[in-house]
Amino acid sequence: MLAFAPVMIARKGSRRHRIFGRVYALSYVAVCATSLGIYSQQRFWFPHWLAIGGLVVLVIGYLAAHLKPRGWRYIHLSAMLLSAYNLFGGAANEAYLRVRALRRLAGDNIMTSPLWV
Repeated sequence: MLAFAPVMIARKGSRRHRIFGRVYALSYVAVCATSLGIYSQQRFWFPHWLAIGGLVVLVIGYLAAHLKPRGWRYIHLSAMLLSAYNLFGGAANEAYLRVRALRRLAGDNIMTSPLWV
């Protein structure tokens, strides 16, 4: 998440943008790959599919920037923003599941919803 801000701020195509982009991409792959190993529900379910979807979107964005097909800038930007949305959304979700004060704000029944049972 920390590598995302410099990528967005740096001049596009600059050395700094490429370096932080690689750091972001590798970190994102690590996060998605390790999340695939979490089986607290003892099954493959929705969060695992989000990790796979995130990896697909990341690969599309990475390949767009390297292969440069027609409209590659739009593809790259859209894919990278979708990956960041997935990453930051997942972080917010985990915070509400794991931080007691946030769970109270969301209501006590958050852990008994159909997704978590």
